[in-house]
Amino acid sequence: MRRHMTIALAAAALALTTACAANVPAADNAGNAEALQTTPTAAASAAAISAEEAQAIALEHAGLAESDVTFIYAVPDYDDGRGVYDVEFYRGTEEYDYEISAADGSILSYDHEIEGRMAGAEGAPSATQNAAVPSPIAPLTPSDVALTQDDAKRIALETAKVSEADATFTSVEFDYDDGIASYQVDFVVDATEYEFEIDANTGAVLEYGTESIYD
Repeated sequence: MRRHMTIALAAAALALTTACAANVPAADNAGNAEALQTTPTAAASAAAISAEEAQAIALEHAGLAESDVTFIYAVPDYDDGRGVYDVEFYRGTEEYDYEISAADGSILSYDHEIEGRMAGAEGAPSATQNAAVPSPIAPLTPSDVALTQDDAKRIALETAKVSEADATFTSVEFDYDDGIASYQVDFVVDATEYEFEIDANTGAVLEYGTESIYD
């Protein structure tokens, strides 16, 4: 009697161990599959557009040809639960950064910055343009520059191709840094925030970018 009970208990233990062994890899595999879905490689493989298409979208938005840029790359990434391409390229001292949806090619955010903005650098105001600017020994004020805040707002809106009626300005500030007088202009349209830095003497757009207000 005792022997039969021992055999029955052993058989039950073996069945339980087998069931657990069968279930654990399945759970692990599901977890691994979920993890893989959040990797850049998985994002790229599931993308509806290719890296080359993401590059082309960014270049078209910037108004540049591939031959105009000296360096360009597009790498897959996974951000806020969605597959994206991070695209970065340069033209002279200008740097462009884009985040593009891998699902439909929409531009989620972008940034354009001019590096080395001192006089003499490519894209920077010339000595002639800065001739009327007072010596940087004394801090500049809006009364010392050629453009007003309204001028800077207008330039920002024209660059963004947005009407003033559609924009809500959150900040328009005068700044003087690295020998450059500029206006920092920020406004919101729907769920998109726009940020501009505009030369207060020439009206050149020194830097601009957009991002979702939810980021």
